[in-house]
Order: sequence, then structure tokens, then C-alpha cells
Amino acid sequence: MKPTSFRLPADALERLRTLTQPGESMAAVFQRALIALEGSPPPVSLDRLAARLDALEARLLALERERLPIVPDRPPMIAGDRDASILQRFQSGETKRAIARQLGIAESTVRAVLKRRAL
Repeated sequence: MKPTSFRLPADALERLRTLTQPGESMAAVFQRALIALEGSPPPVSLDRLAARLDALEARLLALERERLPIVPDRPPMIAGDRDASILQRFQSGETKRAIARQLGIAESTVRAVLKRRAL
């Protein structure tokens, strides 16, 4: 492969210099930058991006309108502090995994409590 020479604008060259790690050559910085660019998606026009965001917002609004309140089929049981905390966090929108991590319990325990409460 034949080496290629080219000139970079001063601001681009300065940005690349800020990426240089101690003892690293500019050639290595260029190589890392090129590898990063190869994996990046092609640029999207602002109009297309705006259209995609509008479609996403419309879909989220539609999902919000479809959301039904969570009503248990049976009267609520008296729950312990842990169960009450799990229920409160789940109803506020937290994921089962996040609840388990915050309370220091297994995700299967969270699922069991929610299943027991028919949620």
C-alpha cells in the first residue's frame, strides 16, 4: 500500500493532538481515528433525523394513550417492607433488574413478588 500524504485543517490537527496518549505517535492516533470512523454509521441528514424523532415521539404518545392502569384481580395482600418497596418501585416505572440491584436481592425474587401480587 502506497503511503498517502494530505493536509489537515489546523483545528482537526489540534483535536487529534488532544487524543494523543503519552508516548504515542501521531501515526498511531490517525490509525485509531480511522478505525473509529470505519465503524461509525453514515451521516444522517438533519431532515431525516427530525422525521425519525417525530415518528418516535408519535409512537411514544400512542403507547402512553394505550397504557392501562394496573389493577390486581384480587384484593391486595399485606406486604412486608421489602414487598412494599418492590411494588412501589415497579409501579413508578423501574425495571425488575434495577429494583433487584437497588435492594440487593435476586431478580427472580422481584419477579416472584410481582407474580404473587398479579402484576
